[in-house]
Amino acid sequence: MGWSSKFAILRSGILVGCLMDGMQTGENTKPIRALVGRPKPAPSIRLTPRDYLIFALLLEQGFLTLEAVYLAFFDVRLDPSEPFPRHLEVTRQRLRLLEKRGFVSLCPVPMQGKGVYLLARRGYLTVSQKLPERAFAPPPRTVDLGTFEHDKAITFIRIALEKSKKAFGWYPEHRVRFEGFSHGRNSLPKGLIPDGLFLNSKGERVALEVEPARKARARYERKLRDYRSVIRDGLIQKVLYVTRRPDIAKEILDASRGNEKILIEHYDHFLSRRLPPCRRETDNNEHAPSLLLLLTECAFPRFLTS
Repeated sequence: MGWSSKFAILRSGILVGCLMDGMQTGENTKPIRALVGRPKPAPSIRLTPRDYLIFALLLEQGFLTLEAVYLAFFDVRLDPSEPFPRHLEVTRQRLRLLEKRGFVSLCPVPMQGKGVYLLARRGYLTVSQKLPERAFAPPPRTVDLGTFEHDKAITFIRIALEKSKKAFGWYPEHRVRFEGFSHGRNSLPKGLIPDGLFLNSKGERVALEVEPARKARARYERKLRDYRSVIRDGLIQKVLYVTRRPDIAKEILDASRGNEKILIEHYDHFLSRRLPPCRRETDNNEHAPSLLLLLTECAFPRFLTS
C-alpha cells in the first residue's frame, strides 16, 4: 500500500473520530460544520410600513420601475431644486434586499433595456395580512408588453396626483376589472373600464383615461356616451383624459360635445405642474435631462417631439 493510500485512510479515520467525539460530547462541532460546508442562513429583514405600501402599489399597478418606486416612497428632498440622485442607490438596495427575501421579483423588459419590479407571492401574502383591504387579487406574474408604456404612464400620473395631494383613495384599473365599481345603487357598466378612479381635493369621483395612441372616432364617442350616463347618475363627477398628442385631444374634445365634466390634459404639462423638473448631476458635472423628461421618455417614447 502506497503512502497516499495510507494517508487517505488515516485522514478518514481522524474525521470519523472527530465526528464520533462530537456526537458523544456535543463539543468542538464548529470545525466539523466548516468541513461539511453547512450553508449560511439568508440575512434577516425587518419589514417597514413603507415596504407594505410598496407591495400594495405593486399589486395595484401591476409593476413599478425603479424611478417610480423612488418618486413614490424614497423622495425626501425638501427643495425641488436639489440634485436628483444619480443612481437611486438607496431605493435599489432596498428593492434588491426585498427581492432576495422573496417579496418582489425583477422582470426583464427588453424594450427598455432594464427590468421592472413585480410583487412576488410572499409579498402578496404580506399585503393580505397587513393591508387586507388592498389585497383584491393575486399579482400578475408577467408584464404585458403590449400595454407596457400605457401602464407605466398611468403609474407616473397617479404618483404625480398623490404627491401633489390631488388624488385620494385610488381605485386601480385591475381592481375595476376584478371587482367592478359601484357607489350606492349605481355601478359602472361592464364595458366601461377607466385606467383608474380617485377622489380629487374637492371630494369628487374622477375617472382617469390615458390615451397614448389614436383610436377611431366612434370609440371615443361610445365611451364618452357611457361616461355622460354615469355622470348623470352621480356615480362619478368628472373624467380626466391625458394624452401627448394634439390630434387625440381634438378628437376627444369634439366627441365630448363641450361637456365641462370631461377634462383634457397634455401629459408633459400635466406632470410639469405636479412633479417639478429636478435635475441630477452627471460624471462631468453637467446637468442630465430633467426628471420630467425622464418620466415622459419612459412613458411615451414613441411620441416624443423635438
